[in-house]
Amino acid sequence: MPGGGLRGFLHDMWISLTTYTTLDRDARLAIMVQILVTIAIAMQEAIFSVYLSIAGYSEGDIGLVISVSMFLYSVLLIPGGIVADSLGRKRVSALGLILGAVSFIGYLNPMNLYYLILIASIGGVGSALFGGTISAILADVAPTPDRRNAVFSIAASLSSLAGVLGSLAGASPRLLQSLGYNAKDSYYPVLLVMAISLAVSSVLVIIIRSSEARRSGGSKLYLPRKSSDIIIRGIAYAIVISLGAGIITQQLFALWLFKKFSVGQDFIAYLFALSRGILMFAFLASPAIAKRLGSVNSIVLTQSIGTAILLAIAVASNSIVAGFLYSLRYVLMNMTTPILRSLILGLVDPAERATASSVMALALNLPGSFTPAVGGYLMSEVSLEIPFYVATPFYATAIAMFYVFFKGYEKK
Repeated sequence: MPGGGLRGFLHDMWISLTTYTTLDRDARLAIMVQILVTIAIAMQEAIFSVYLSIAGYSEGDIGLVISVSMFLYSVLLIPGGIVADSLGRKRVSALGLILGAVSFIGYLNPMNLYYLILIASIGGVGSALFGGTISAILADVAPTPDRRNAVFSIAASLSSLAGVLGSLAGASPRLLQSLGYNAKDSYYPVLLVMAISLAVSSVLVIIIRSSEARRSGGSKLYLPRKSSDIIIRGIAYAIVISLGAGIITQQLFALWLFKKFSVGQDFIAYLFALSRGILMFAFLASPAIAKRLGSVNSIVLTQSIGTAILLAIAVASNSIVAGFLYSLRYVLMNMTTPILRSLILGLVDPAERATASSVMALALNLPGSFTPAVGGYLMSEVSLEIPFYVATPFYATAIAMFYVFFKGYEKK
């Protein structure tokens, strides 16, 4: 038996890598698609807002562009999944990836705000089409329960590693600047790599040979009834915390670091990579914490400390302190996410879990798609720190709601 901590994590990662090579062709292709997309997304999170700032756009403009993309992703995610079930998941997923690649290429020439909104819209639609299909594609390539568990576990492990690598790649502009590129041009190769990653992924999806079941007849989304009380509580929590998260997203935080402390792109990229790396280890610890403290208490404790740290970041004296606090908060706010999902879906009637998961995902994404525009505007027109103070009450309220709503279900 492997030990815990670093030794256990490295053992699990090695098992994932070696098991990946034993999978059949289609399973390897599907997992590679998720890896390439994760790399592109991690690179985007590290560079996007700083790139647009260097291109001459204000914090308010950048927040608006982020909001447009998030909004379209949120509202089209469920319809995109329904369309994919009817027309074919591989084709719809490939279309989404191609739209994403077109969006990244479009950012090479950020001519004006209206153009950026158009490009962000294309990217948001593409994200919805792909995001609503990838889990189903992974399931299609693994028809038996044991094989399916292996594919999903390996995909999760390797995607975590891919996220770290993608964040590290976000430091490339700084390296290119040292080789003579000007500030804006140094981002072009990174955007091209992001576009190529998605374009290659679209080809890999198409050449997957596994058959896929298609939905016959009309496509309807039935709202759960047996578990309505649980789902309503979960939705209420998700809406409030989503509003707070949108005010200071990861991309807006990168912009805040850039504006507040004049840090380089490499600092941001390494910070994001470090945070993702630590979170991988923290995920391994979360079940033990939940077993000791209980699921609800673990979620409330970690998120409460993370919320307090959010206020501390606003008054950080330098980039090192701010980066340390950000990394600590990132881990605390996300490490119990699997426990939260497990708790809520465990309380939901088994026949309604798929729909409940979709509705919860919508509640976690849609409200927060509006507030990046608010956060960017506040940074631009009021002060760089004000979004932290505005977001904190939303987090605090959501955490209190979660405790009140679910403490009584802890032992059920």
